[in-house]
Amino acid sequence: MGWKKYFLLVLITLSLTISGFFGHNFLHNSPGTTTVAQATSNSCDSVGDGHSFYSLGQYHQAVNCYQKLLDTYKKNNNREGEADTLTYLGSTYRHLGEYSQAIDSFQQSLAINREIKNPQIKANALMGLGGVYHRQENYQQAIDYQQQALAIYRKIPDTYKEAECLTRLGDVHHRLAKYEQAIDYHQQSLNIYTNIGNSDGEAYALTGLGNAFWGLRRYKEAETALHKAITIRENIRRDVERDDGKVSIFERQALTYYLLQLVLAEQNKLQKALEISELGRNRALLEILFQRINEKPKEAMTLPSLTVEEIQQIARQQNATLVEYSVLFDKFLHMWVIPPQGEIKFRSFYLPNHLPKDISLKKLVEVSRQSIGVRGLTNDNPTSQADKSSTHLQQLHQLLIKPIAEFLPQDEQQRVIFIPHQELFLVPFVALQDDKYKYLIEKHTILTAPSIQTLSLTQKRKQTKNNPNASVPPSGASALVVGNPTMPKQKVRQELKPLDSLPGAEIEAKKIAKMLNTTPLIGDQATESVIVQKMASAKVIHLATHGLLDSINAIDSPGAIALAPSSKDDGFLTTSEIMEHFGLPEKSPLQAELVVLSACNTGRGDIKGEGVVGLSRSFIAANVPTVVVSLWKVPDDDTVKLMTDFYTNIYKNKFDKAKAMREAMLSMVKDNNGNHNPEAWAAFTVVGKAE
Repeated sequence: MGWKKYFLLVLITLSLTISGFFGHNFLHNSPGTTTVAQATSNSCDSVGDGHSFYSLGQYHQAVNCYQKLLDTYKKNNNREGEADTLTYLGSTYRHLGEYSQAIDSFQQSLAINREIKNPQIKANALMGLGGVYHRQENYQQAIDYQQQALAIYRKIPDTYKEAECLTRLGDVHHRLAKYEQAIDYHQQSLNIYTNIGNSDGEAYALTGLGNAFWGLRRYKEAETALHKAITIRENIRRDVERDDGKVSIFERQALTYYLLQLVLAEQNKLQKALEISELGRNRALLEILFQRINEKPKEAMTLPSLTVEEIQQIARQQNATLVEYSVLFDKFLHMWVIPPQGEIKFRSFYLPNHLPKDISLKKLVEVSRQSIGVRGLTNDNPTSQADKSSTHLQQLHQLLIKPIAEFLPQDEQQRVIFIPHQELFLVPFVALQDDKYKYLIEKHTILTAPSIQTLSLTQKRKQTKNNPNASVPPSGASALVVGNPTMPKQKVRQELKPLDSLPGAEIEAKKIAKMLNTTPLIGDQATESVIVQKMASAKVIHLATHGLLDSINAIDSPGAIALAPSSKDDGFLTTSEIMEHFGLPEKSPLQAELVVLSACNTGRGDIKGEGVVGLSRSFIAANVPTVVVSLWKVPDDDTVKLMTDFYTNIYKNKFDKAKAMREAMLSMVKDNNGNHNPEAWAAFTVVGKAE
């Protein structure tokens, strides 16, 4: 595969990444630690509340919690509480990459401990310092502190912390390419975790062993260790009850799946690597769908993994070519092409060799999106901006499409379903350009999906096979259309201002409602409580309003839809609320066959190991087979035209949803009355099923 010359470099990178991976275990399973499944409130009344935020990866909230507790301990002159909490603060700061504050917290804890002489707290602070120095690549100091901590844990004795310390020592020796010593430490750690019955620790140690075996090119042993780790991780996640807990746990588990993909690829087990790629996607979402299909919403069930044969069968059922991407440790890109008929094809390469100098894949995606948006928001030097946009879109095409172009269907009417990964979820695949400046949507009918198994598990609709209009969703009273609600007064976004009214969305809603033979809900009529009630029975849902992201708006949810507030609610319908109303397996799912989120950024969210945790995921969990979302804000006039054409293609021309969107986009690109700028049409993505 041409990777050998980069082998040592990548192993070092992996070691550093997995250091943080193991380091997250600092609080887990310690006596008295609140588990992920118990993290149900935003209170900060005890150290357990801080641990809950930490367990969910909500580090800033954890810092606030620990700081509040620290102030209380200082006020009450509780020196032991101070020293203990400072170690938790140090660990949390380390996860935030704030290393100087982490070191300061651990050193303060050690200073207090010279008075109180608590060996447990001292060892925790020493191990924490070792973790920080490891991340700073000061390996000898990392080893020294870990060895000091190890000696204390053995003296106490604290076998759990001894095992964790051994795992950390194994990782730092791996970082130094001392793989045999790394194996020895990880094996000692594994023996202890097995003896004390700590499954989570076993999985960490096995992952460390797999990584070290890979470093020695002992691929069979690496594969065995990593498979064992994944089996344990699947069992652990199955027993977690809450959806956000499952998402958080997989964020720490995902690296095991990524590493096994590389190990399998090195042995040319490319189809097995595809199975692992699928196994490492959307596990929490898939479990919800699986429980609902089997009508056992409150029962922990083992989600079956897909075999290559089943993946090929799904491609046939979807009558589509599936393209699955996997971005591994920011260094490797794997691509599988699964046609409805024929052999699975695989391509891969080492990313730094195929990207512009000093730019990462994440950065290329970011600048590509910015160039599209900049060109549409300013008239300054439009030719220059257009050139920049085309250049970036061509670079992404060169990277993501050209290596597999020969395996894609030649018939532009045949569907291609892209299954992105990591930052590729933000790529406007429809707008990628080849070297002749031809957009991908001109060559193919395109959809996306969070995983192949999602396509399989989304509930099938009962439609007559011989009905030529089977793919056309219902209209009339069963359609819910919302536009320009009276916006909540809460100040949001970076400007901390209330949301602006959307007169263009109102025009859009009225036009769509007329096409669907229904009455739109506008202004004060479109309250959150009313919309939630009507969503339950609607067959088609179209929401033309603001979409918000937590990273920008501080709404305490990965995404939200702005609706009119009332005495019963705040007007923000969040992803969490959609899950609570319709998405959890014990809830009655939505009946909608199509949900269109005609708002900015509705296709975005928190990108995690689970996938994109945002609005689209919530609606898929609520059993909606097709969701249309946007990747950025689209000008009002363009949205109105695109959406009008989209629904016309569905209801008048009887196209399936993927073809309907394709034709609507092509009308923007090719018609004289359309806006050719990708900003005007490429944001929208059809997620899920075409029919």
